[in-house]
Amino acid sequence: MTSAPEVSTALGRVRGTTTDGIDRFLGLPYAAPPVGPNRFRAPQPPAAHTGVFAADRFGPPPPQFAPDGQAPLADHRDGDDWLTLNVWAPAGSPVEQPDGAGEGLPVIVWIHGGAYIQGSSAEPTYDGTPFAQLGCVFVTLNYRLGVEGFLHFPASPETIDFPSNRGLLDQVAALSWVRENIAAFGGDPDRVTLMGESAGAGSVQALLAMPAARGLFRRAILQSPPAMFIDSALAARATELFADAAGLEPTPEAFARIEPARFEALTARYISAQREHRSELGRASAFEPLLCPVVDGLTLPADPWESLAHGASRDAEVIIGHNSDEFRLFMAYRPREVDAGLAQARLAALGPAGALEAYAALFEGREPEDLYEAVQSDWVFTVPAMQLAQAHAEAGGATYAYLLALAPEGGIGSAHAADVPLIFDQFDSDMGRLIYPRPSAAERRVGEQLREAWVRFAATGDPGWPAWDASHAVRIFDAEPHDGPYPLLARWQAYAEDRAHALGLQPAARPEP
Repeated sequence: MTSAPEVSTALGRVRGTTTDGIDRFLGLPYAAPPVGPNRFRAPQPPAAHTGVFAADRFGPPPPQFAPDGQAPLADHRDGDDWLTLNVWAPAGSPVEQPDGAGEGLPVIVWIHGGAYIQGSSAEPTYDGTPFAQLGCVFVTLNYRLGVEGFLHFPASPETIDFPSNRGLLDQVAALSWVRENIAAFGGDPDRVTLMGESAGAGSVQALLAMPAARGLFRRAILQSPPAMFIDSALAARATELFADAAGLEPTPEAFARIEPARFEALTARYISAQREHRSELGRASAFEPLLCPVVDGLTLPADPWESLAHGASRDAEVIIGHNSDEFRLFMAYRPREVDAGLAQARLAALGPAGALEAYAALFEGREPEDLYEAVQSDWVFTVPAMQLAQAHAEAGGATYAYLLALAPEGGIGSAHAADVPLIFDQFDSDMGRLIYPRPSAAERRVGEQLREAWVRFAATGDPGWPAWDASHAVRIFDAEPHDGPYPLLARWQAYAEDRAHALGLQPAARPEP
């Protein structure tokens, strides 16, 4: 059965659709189109709706760079109104909520991943229906990506109106919209939980440290947050390299004269230039293209690991975790033969400084490919995630940790993004078919358990397992989910003296990644 529910928002009335007991409102503008005079500026307030806004299609995806050539598959509007969000909510009478719930439903705001350069809330994988069916209001959003969202213009009197981290500021604007309007959709504005995967989790990490986001959410779920943070000096150099490759001056005015669609080709040129400067960029050259959050001292005042260690978000309950075989996804996309020499070179580039031999000893007797994969998993995902969990816990914040450790038959293990088909029940998506070619009943149950835990956490602050403490206990989501010691503890502890931090320009003191 399909109907057309209407809701009054601060911008006017909006009309959505209802299917199988779930109201769906798509493509709601939360900021003005970031084009013309708004190009490369902080998000600006949107115009009020004229008449009743038809919220029945996703907003247009923002310009992006897709290395694999894939584009969002969902039906969406055309145009430059990139900054929109979507809401799923139970229709009709209130549904049963977990113990401790208030009058309004808990709210989960999903921030998609995609290395800060690609992705869209219009992707079918991110359908919020399964979460709304469990009794929450579920929100997804678009934010500026790549050059539009993360190219850094060094602070000066000429660039003061062109802030860094515009993609993150978009997310703050979306959260402000949620704060002001979500009660009209049945949500509780005082129980907003941020949830993100990969770059989406990195965005949540940044928002935990950003003063502009304080008071806009209560809880956070970080699924595989990456090490993709850079300091302002490195970001300024990256802008110079991009400008040189594109034949532009490194100014916002020069970049604004380029149509957004042209940056697809120009970003490919930038990647080539970046590879020529690996020794100068150091470890950060592992990220291609180098467009990601910047610790600029203004929008993001300090390194987020340090911020959390100093209690920047100690009042927020957080869940932080990752998958057991993170880097295997990238090895599946770019297969290569790995010998001992290549494995040792990658260990020297990304392994724990001062503990390379101890780390390598953990893989004694195993194939070179195992070491090659593990050190990249650990440096990019495992170590940043668990060091963040440790920092938040030591600052007094309630912290829960997990590890996804399924071994799907015929798949590639619990690779990066293996959690996404699980939590959204999207086994028939491209990623679902790659990782779960023959999804079992046990794997489907794990997806249900993750989803239920996330909604319970959004409602009560307790996902259903012990908090992270000196015992290093985590919830292990395998064929039979259970609580136990963190299985990758020795690998994580090897990096104890090589802390995750915002990366900067470095001399070629270490081999190139």
